[in-house]
Amino acid sequence: MSALCTTAGGGWPANPARGRLSAGLVLAGALLAGLSIAIAFIDPLIGLAAFAIVAAGPLVIVALARPELVLYGLVAVTALNLSDILSAQHAITGAGKAMVAVAALFLLANALRFGKTFIADRLSLTALLLYCVLAGLSVFWAYEPFAALEQTDALYRNAIIASLILAAAGSYDVLRGIARTVFLSLALLAAIAVFQVATGRYDIDFGGLGGAGFHHIAGEIDSIRVHGPYVDANSFGRILLIGIPFAAYEAICGRNGWWRLAGAACAALLVLGVILTYSRGAMLGVAIMALALAWCYRRHWRLQLTLAIPLIVAASLLMPQSYFDRAAAVATIFVGGQSTRDDDQSILNRIDENALAVRIFTDNVWGGVGPGGYAALFQKYSLDHNKHLRFEDRKAHSLYLELAAEGGLLALLGFFSFVAVLGYNVLTARRPGTRPQGGHAGLAGAIGLALIGYLSASSVLHADFSRPFWLLCGMALALPVCARHARNQITKRDLVIAVPRMGGRPIARQSNVAKLERAVQ
Repeated sequence: MSALCTTAGGGWPANPARGRLSAGLVLAGALLAGLSIAIAFIDPLIGLAAFAIVAAGPLVIVALARPELVLYGLVAVTALNLSDILSAQHAITGAGKAMVAVAALFLLANALRFGKTFIADRLSLTALLLYCVLAGLSVFWAYEPFAALEQTDALYRNAIIASLILAAAGSYDVLRGIARTVFLSLALLAAIAVFQVATGRYDIDFGGLGGAGFHHIAGEIDSIRVHGPYVDANSFGRILLIGIPFAAYEAICGRNGWWRLAGAACAALLVLGVILTYSRGAMLGVAIMALALAWCYRRHWRLQLTLAIPLIVAASLLMPQSYFDRAAAVATIFVGGQSTRDDDQSILNRIDENALAVRIFTDNVWGGVGPGGYAALFQKYSLDHNKHLRFEDRKAHSLYLELAAEGGLLALLGFFSFVAVLGYNVLTARRPGTRPQGGHAGLAGAIGLALIGYLSASSVLHADFSRPFWLLCGMALALPVCARHARNQITKRDLVIAVPRMGGRPIARQSNVAKLERAVQ
């Protein structure tokens, strides 16, 4: 997002001066804050209300001048899953929708105040719209209409979050701020999980940000699996791995020593958090991320071996034996073992769930059974195909098989086209022309690795708690515009929407607007 001021050559629009706060306003705010604190000594409730009202004014002024701060807040709320926490613990519903609306309003208010130009990549926007349309079509023939409407509504809300990032992240500085917000928020959740496991104080849930449950691990071993604010340990592990590439990127390419130290510490916390979830799917995602990183830097294989061998040895010594037992339980199924352990039965149950998803897909190839239809039909298909009865509605335990069963070929076409565009954006942003010496190519690579890790883990995990994935989608969708911004270019692929300035003359002269339009054409 940038102001409507072009360079002489019709290049990238320049940013206008940011809104400034006068010294008088700052002084008045300080006096009112002090007065509210004084009132608190007389009546704490009135004092708290007064302080909240006083604090709201400066926050609104700052957010109007710096709307990206509101965007960072939305990213943090999404990563921490605060909307679900408020709904579950305090019966406050709609907090997530309200935060999305607030972020959109502040972006629009800033655009109207200063006169802004929103620039988006046409291919990215088309891929997003195509997926939303194709995924939403199955609502019209859904087996469970109410569940289909609810899940489609959630899909569109997630797409709006990605669109806000696409609209606001017009430069690598904003994109880097989003990446920092993501890994710091997720590292906070990982730190809470480590604290709970280290101290055994699972009763301290930090307002819902921490959580754990006693689950079967392997054989006859039961243990605690942390799940944070996401209820499900597997989903929590998959979400934590998203932050690892961003933290590692900051540890390597941080602009100062403090950010490098913070990145390294957060990366270690996130890896430890993934381990404590005991999620095999999440560890699969971490392993494939590591392999993808090794492939990208395959020319430096000696350095990779020098780093990998100590890390593997340390992991084998520090990771609990039960974790290896849990991973080895998978091999006993496919190698031909006939163990009757509970863990093996859980894997067999997942194989049945995958097989039923394939059955539902083959019976409804083109349009599927609609969002939520797999769970509703699970019992029926289990009886029809002599599968193990579970006496509960289950998920397909695979994002792709669930999408195939519920959306059919139409949803698969839209989803994989969308993912292909995300991958294309990452690859093109890593080209030398995007000034990799400034760390931009590394940030694009971190986004790509996070997408690879999440999508790999999703091959064995269902689609619950997918909102953090849409944060990645928004970042990947914004990459082409950020890359061209770094080169000071505007191409035919850019969709330019100019918002006129209210209450005064436009920031840019008409001749500059014409230059911008000619440059795009």
